[in-house]
Amino acid sequence: MPTNLPRFGEFVALIAMLTSLTALAIDAMLPALVTIGRELGTQHDNDAQLILTTLFLGLALGQVFFGPYTHQL
Repeated sequence: MPTNLPRFGEFVALIAMLTSLTALAIDAMLPALVTIGRELGTQHDNDAQLILTTLFLGLALGQVFFGPYTHQL
């Protein structure tokens, strides 16, 4: 058995921090969504919502590709 695995408490803390990062990213982006859209030069007001869509797609694709990869390690 590998000895470099984290202990249970470390694993729980790591997963809790990773989960909270998603909520933190959304909570940080929502109040500034209009400003972010303006800085990116979106033509329509609703185009700024694509930023959140891109965030969720990135999170989902990351799990699809890197989940099996890290499982092999």
